[in-house]
Amino acid sequence: MGEQSFEEVQRRLAEQFLQEAGTMETDEELGTAFLDFVLQRERLRHRLEGPGPEQEKVDRQTLARLYHQTELSSEYSVAESVFKRLAKDPSHAIRHLKEAAEALSARQTSRARSPRPRSYSSITRLINDIVANDLTIPARKVQAELLLIDGIVLLDDEIRNLQDGDSVKQGNLPSRVSDAKRRAKKQSAEPG
Repeated sequence: MGEQSFEEVQRRLAEQFLQEAGTMETDEELGTAFLDFVLQRERLRHRLEGPGPEQEKVDRQTLARLYHQTELSSEYSVAESVFKRLAKDPSHAIRHLKEAAEALSARQTSRARSPRPRSYSSITRLINDIVANDLTIPARKVQAELLLIDGIVLLDDEIRNLQDGDSVKQGNLPSRVSDAKRRAKKQSAEPG
């Protein structure tokens, strides 16, 4: 390693791996390259410069640590299972990592699409309640019902909740009512 620090050499090794990984087409190529990256990193950490019995020993120890990885906490269970697979079948490790990433993405997408009733403003929650009772109610009647609720007033072309300061411009009310009707119809169509 000479004059360069371990961190500098490791950074260059990681950059080289990432650059080459972008050109790889198969899981087998990527898995083999990833395993090689891990082995090279450990060789650097042990200050090994070339092949020989000491490098073989470090490689065996690295593979054993990968395969018997148990020191990570539960939040790293995917990484742990990838490391274990990497030691035995690098292409399977890459497939497992891709599947885990796809599953996480699907969960996040599902969570993002699901309604979050608590995230609605106080006036939107009231509109939702009014519309749930009558899906055909026009916006002007929703406004009239809102203004019957204690603490809801019409002030400067805004329907305002005096308790929490939430407000909706009168011109935006039809859109809010439409959204509430769409949500109510969707909920009534869902089983359960």
